[in-house]
Order: sequence, then C-alpha cells, then structure tokens
Amino acid sequence: MMVGAVRSRPPPGKANMTGYTVIDLETTGVAPHRNDRIVEIALVHVSADGRVEDTWSSLVNPLRDLGPVGVHRISPRDVEEAPTFEALAPAVLERVRGRTLVAHNAGFDTGFLVAELERAGLVEAGHALPAVCTMQWANRFLTAPSRKLADCCAAAGIELQDAHSALGDAVATAHLLAHYIASSDEVPWRETLRRSADYPWPDVTVPGAAPHPRELAVAISPGDWVSRIPDHDEVAHEDATTAYLALLDRTLVDGSLAVHDTNALVATATEHGLARRVVLAVHADHLVALAGEELEHGFGSRRSRRRLERAAIALGLGESSVRGALDRAAEAPTATRPTVIALRPGDRIVFSGELDTDRDVWARRIAALGLTTGGVTKTTRFVVTTDPDSRSGKCMKAREFGVPIVSEATFERLLRDHGLPAELRMGA
Repeated sequence: MMVGAVRSRPPPGKANMTGYTVIDLETTGVAPHRNDRIVEIALVHVSADGRVEDTWSSLVNPLRDLGPVGVHRISPRDVEEAPTFEALAPAVLERVRGRTLVAHNAGFDTGFLVAELERAGLVEAGHALPAVCTMQWANRFLTAPSRKLADCCAAAGIELQDAHSALGDAVATAHLLAHYIASSDEVPWRETLRRSADYPWPDVTVPGAAPHPRELAVAISPGDWVSRIPDHDEVAHEDATTAYLALLDRTLVDGSLAVHDTNALVATATEHGLARRVVLAVHADHLVALAGEELEHGFGSRRSRRRLERAAIALGLGESSVRGALDRAAEAPTATRPTVIALRPGDRIVFSGELDTDRDVWARRIAALGLTTGGVTKTTRFVVTTDPDSRSGKCMKAREFGVPIVSEATFERLLRDHGLPAELRMGA
C-alpha cells in the first residue's frame, strides 16, 4: 500500500478535461474481487475530436499464476521483470486524470482498475468509475453481427491488429471511438463527460515505475541472464564449480531454464566468485556432456537436435554451438555426463495448474512405477506444470523448497526413460 503517497483529492467539478483515455486490460480471469489480477494494461490518449495522440502500455506482474495464457499469450517469464500494478499506479493515474475513460465492455476494465487501485490503497471501495463504453454504443453507430470488438471494427472498416494484446485492442477501440465521434454532431454521452469531470481521482506524489511493454519481454533472449554474472580474473576454488554444476544439473532438466532457475544460478556463481568466462566454459562442457547423452540414445531426430539447441540458447551459448558440442562429444565419449535424474519408488510427484492430461490419468501412470502424489513438501521429487515459470501456489512453494519444476513433456520423457509401461505412455 502506498503509505503517505496520496494527497487530498481535488474538489469535485474542478478537473480540466482534455479528452479521452482508452483503456484495455489483459487479466488472469474475470473476477477482480476474487483475486484475479491485471497482467497487461494499455492506455491510449484520444483528443476530444477523436485524434489518437499517444499510446502507453505495460505488462504487469500479478504475483500469481497468469490464467488463460492461451488467450493473452503472456507467459510467467514475460512478467517476471515487469512491475506490479501498485508500482505502475502513479503513471496510470497521471494518464487518466482529467480525461474521460473509454473501453469496449467498460464495466469489465473499470472494475479491474478500481479493484487494483483499492488494493494499492488509492481509492475507497465502491468508487465506480464513469466511462464511455464503445460496446454499449455499438448499435447506435454500427451495423454489426455482434458487439464483439472484432465485429465492431470490421463494421467500421477498422483493422484490429494483434487482438487480445492490451495495446492492440486499445488502439482499435480508440479508432472505434473516433468513428463514433465523427458520426455525431454531438456525442450522446454528455452525462458521462460530466461525471468524469467530477470524479475525485487521487493525487499521487510518488513517481510510477517505468512501463515494461510486451515487445520488451519478447526481445529478451533466454540466455541473456548470463550477462548478469560479473566477469573478472580471479580464480575460483574447484568446490565453487562443483556447487554451480550441481545446481545446473538439477535445473536444466528439459533443456531450458525457468526465470527462478537463472536467478539461482546467477546468485550461486556470484556467491562463489565464479567469473562469467568460467561459467560459460562450464556451460560449454555441460553442453558437450548433454550432446554425449543424446549420442548414446541414438541422436539424429529433429527432437533431439531441438533439445540441444534449446539448451545451448538457455546456457547463453547460442544454437551454433551445438555442432561443435556434438563433434567434441563424439571424440571424447567419456566426457563427464550430467547427473541422471532417477525416479525411485515412493518418490512424490505433484501436479499443478491446468494440464493437457487429466490428473487422474497422471495418477494412474505414476502409480504404475510406484510413485505417489500429494502436496508439495521438501522431499517432493518434481512439480509438473504447464509452464515451469508458473507462479501458482504449488510452484512458489516448490521454489522455496528447491524442488525441480518441469513441464508435462519433460516429465513424460523422464517416465519413458525410467520404465513407464508402453500402454501407459502419452498417446497410448
């Protein structure tokens, strides 16, 4: 909560209204007062006569799982470095104060905005936001098969780019608003304009966090984390390399590294005084060992190569290093292999989130190997989830306990490697 960051609100009716702010959100669900949160916000300034003036957007770290990733296409990795809504709130307020809010299905977006502002201690409960709803006014200005944003845009001749991204939808809604304004001698939402001028927005005195737009998250390579390890000429003790390798063995289970894994590797390397050049050399040797393991299993499939390429990228080495790693592995078959992660009878496997395979089916499969399931404990062998970067409660507890988190595909491969009967495998 922003203690001491809010000045007294200005008297009603004193706002100098300068146009509109179109808002669009991507969220974890549909119920803001049942812990669903904003994961992306976009704000577009539109002048009173309908001109788009500027745009602003940011991913938001909701500090929980992300809900329908298949809809908004935002992954836990994307929001790991994004600010929370509370941190962004001053910047959001600066862009909405003195303007009339606009949204397509405004009740949804304003409901989430108020809920987030309430959590940050910036507005009191029950302060409904006045807003122009372009969906509500669609029948007056358009002939469309439905009031969905895509249909409304098509009817108005507006191109909807990057649907289900907050900025794409907000820009489309801004152009829809402009179409409505251009079609009116006088806009029919005068009462909303009046109520907006009277709305008591809080005046926050602290600066907001810098936005973290979606394109910035996409631009971050999985191997960029290595650059966070300091480089120097000091020689680290052999035990330091051993400790680092032990962590790498445990985290690089499926050829990729979750964000929390890279954070742990950076911390371990820094704590033990491992220079970046040394870490990269360790990574190169590890990739050779992984290549040797693939060769032992009859390397040659596209899946095998893709697994090595994914590992090379995650280790900050790049795809081009795979050919050299395979050549070295073929010349030195006795190279040290990564620790084999064995499954033992009685090991506990925990399943988290919405999985492709029903949990009852998983329970039957692991029972065939003498494995068990249940809640996360310090002795849990794996947590299996759709995305190893998930912020679900089980995954958060797994990180606290140092329990490996793997994807369903990786876990299926582990089961195959450790004797799951053919009739119980995926697709059987």
